[in-house]
Amino acid sequence: MVSHERLSTSLWPLARPRDPGALTQVIHGLRRVLDRGPLGGGAIQTVYGKGYAYCGPLKALKAASANASPLVELADIQPWSDVSPTILHREAWARTRSGNPLLLAEAVRLLTGCLTLDPQHREALVDLCHCRLLQAGWGMASTGAMGQELQSLLARARALAVEVNTLAGLHAETLTILFWQSDRSDQLYGGWLPQRLPLDRPLLGWMRHLLFSGQADRALDLMNTRLQSDLPQGWGLKALAHIQRGEWAEAEAASRWQMYLRGSQGATPPLELALAVAQQGNGGAAADLVDHSGILQHQQLTGLHALAALALARGPRQALAAELLERAARENGRPNSQLGGLSLWGVTALALGESGLATRLLARAVRSRCGMAPIIWHGRLLEPYGEEPAVAVFRRRMARACAGRGGVQDGRPKNSNNI
Repeated sequence: MVSHERLSTSLWPLARPRDPGALTQVIHGLRRVLDRGPLGGGAIQTVYGKGYAYCGPLKALKAASANASPLVELADIQPWSDVSPTILHREAWARTRSGNPLLLAEAVRLLTGCLTLDPQHREALVDLCHCRLLQAGWGMASTGAMGQELQSLLARARALAVEVNTLAGLHAETLTILFWQSDRSDQLYGGWLPQRLPLDRPLLGWMRHLLFSGQADRALDLMNTRLQSDLPQGWGLKALAHIQRGEWAEAEAASRWQMYLRGSQGATPPLELALAVAQQGNGGAAADLVDHSGILQHQQLTGLHALAALALARGPRQALAAELLERAARENGRPNSQLGGLSLWGVTALALGESGLATRLLARAVRSRCGMAPIIWHGRLLEPYGEEPAVAVFRRRMARACAGRGGVQDGRPKNSNNI
C-alpha cells in the first residue's frame, strides 16, 4: 500500500495542486491505461482513508539499493531479452528529456540494451547519439574517444536510413561539440529555417550549437519564442545561456523552473542552480543545493563535479572544493587520463587561487577539446580573473584552436574524415 501523502509528494514535490481531487484523477487515468492491457484497472485497489494498493502479479528482479530508482533496477536486468525494447527506449527517453545529466549514464545503458534487442531501432540509435553528445558536453566522457564513436554511430544511422534532417542535426552537433567546427555546423543548419525546426531534438540541438559558438543572444531569442513551458532540457539550456551572459538571477529562475519540471525524476536541483545562487553571494544555500543534487555520491570525477566544486568555492565549504580539485589534479597528472570538464576545473582552480594548476588544466582543456571550453571561452565566468596569465593563455589557445589550429587540421578535425 502506498499512502496518499507519499504519492502526492512524489508527483508534486514543490507545490501541491489546488484541486483536492488531483491525485484521484491521476489514479483514474492510470486505471484507464491499465484497462487496455493484461493487468486491468483492478490491479490498483483503493484503501479508503489511507492510499492505494497494487494487487497484480509480481516478478522478482535483481535486488537494488534502498536509494535506487526503478530505472536503475530496469537497467540492471540481465539478460536484456527479458525486457521489451520499447520499454527500454521509453524509459531512456524520459531520462534524457528530464535535462538531468546525472541520468545520462542510465539512459545510455538502457539504449544500448534496446539496440542489443533490436539493432534496427532507429529512434534508439538517434537517442544514443544524442546522449553521448550531451555526456561529452557536460564533461562526462572523453571528447577524443567520443569522436570515433560518433562517427561509427552516424554511419550506422545512415545505413538504417534515419530521416535526413535528424541525421544532419546530429552531424552538426558533432562538429560543434566534439570538433569545434561551428562554421561547418552553421552551413548545415543553414539548410533549415530555425523557425521551422521541430521541437525537442533538432531545436534543442540548434540552441546548443548557438551557445557553443558564442551566440547566446540568438539562443535566448529562439528560446523565448519557441521553448515549451514543460520541456526541462530546454529550460536547462536557457539557464546555461544566462550563465554564459553572467545573468545570475535569470539563470536561477530558469534552473528553478527546470527543477520543478523534473518532478517525478526526484526534483534534484540542477548544479547550474547551485552556481547561480553562489554567484549571487549565497554560498551556504549553494552548498545545500550541491548536497541535494547527489553529485558528491558519484565517485568518478566528471565535469559535473567541477561545476559543484566551483559553486562550493564561493561559500563556506571551500575546503571541500579544494579537496575535489586536489583529486582532479591527481587524476589529470596520470598518463592517458580521461578526466572530463577540464576547463571547469581550471576555473575552479582560479577561484581557489591555484594559478599554476589553472594554467595546466586550461591548457589541457584546449588540447583535449573539452566540451565546456567553448562555453567558458565565450562567456563571463573568466571575467573576475581577467588579469591572470592562465586566462590570457587559455583565450589565445582557444582562438587558435577554433580558427583551424589546435584540434583541427586543414579546416577539418583530426580523425574526422567520415564526419
